[in-house]
Amino acid sequence: MPNVNQETGVRHPSEPDKTLRTFRAIDEGAGKNLGCLGMQLVPTTKDGALRVGDEITVLEVGEHHYQKLFPELNN
Repeated sequence: MPNVNQETGVRHPSEPDKTLRTFRAIDEGAGKNLGCLGMQLVPTTKDGALRVGDEITVLEVGEHHYQKLFPELNN
């Protein structure tokens, strides 16, 4: 998804994924080849919207575990 231009639908062969890998490799189990695009958030209310530039407050953090989505494809 990150390599697809959201306006044109055209997939770039390496960006921004290549750049993300240079400074967003935060999952120890994933190695250097996977960059992190985002983390899971859990809303505390049903209503509302999150927009670019909005401030968020982290109320709680838990232990993070890396899990491959399709391990059979990543050999």
